Amino acid sequence: MTTLEQFEKGLRLDQYIATITQNKENFRANFIKATESFDADDLAFFRSLPTKVNIAVVTEDANLDAVRDVPIIGRLSVEVSRLALRLFRPATHAEVVQAIMQDVSLLVDAQEMDPGKGRLPIIAFYTQEMRLVGVHA
Repeated sequence: MTTLEQFEKGLRLDQYIATITQNKENFRANFIKATESFDADDLAFFRSLPTKVNIAVVTEDANLDAVRDVPIIGRLSVEVSRLALRLFRPATHAEVVQAIMQDVSLLVDAQEMDPGKGRLPIIAFYTQEMRLVGVHA
């Protein structure tokens, strides 16, 4: 099970963006455009959550799906303080990525989402207590 300590080892969105080496301009453009993805009701829903949601994203700069999807969840986390986002690269956060994948395997077939096979991003949603409640991949 992924711990809160492991979750906190991930990159905050600003740290992640600062260290992107591939597709940085596309990521930034998608991050700006992501505001179009939300309407007032969407934001109100997330802002009304009773507790914080921790979101762990396993991603790579070069993955085109990640360049499309991660800016959306990143923008949502900026707009809604109830969402704590941390990003993990398999090459630099191997231990935490392994823990996330073990959690994810409880909900879905993790072999189909193997980050080593380019199946990214993997977005895992946790409670404040780090209980996995959902996955998007």
